[in-house]
Amino acid sequence: MAIQLNNYADDYYIPLEDLDWRWTKQEVEAFRHMWNTGYSPEKIAKYLNREDPDEVIVIALCQLRKGAIEKRPGGMKGTIE
Repeated sequence: MAIQLNNYADDYYIPLEDLDWRWTKQEVEAFRHMWNTGYSPEKIAKYLNREDPDEVIVIALCQLRKGAIEKRPGGMKGTIE
């Protein structure tokens, strides 16, 4: 079964356009603290009033690539659920 891709703009697929990509400085700082403490993406999303824990996974990927956070025990899931 083929999955219909509807998020096209000028022949380019726009992935994850339903997520909120905007993060305030305070949210990023809170995310980093909670990440380093070991909180799960679900706990971080709930604390930051994010509708989708995938938004936390996206910021984690961004911050890992920039070297602002490091891999942690428990990986993406963390140690505090």
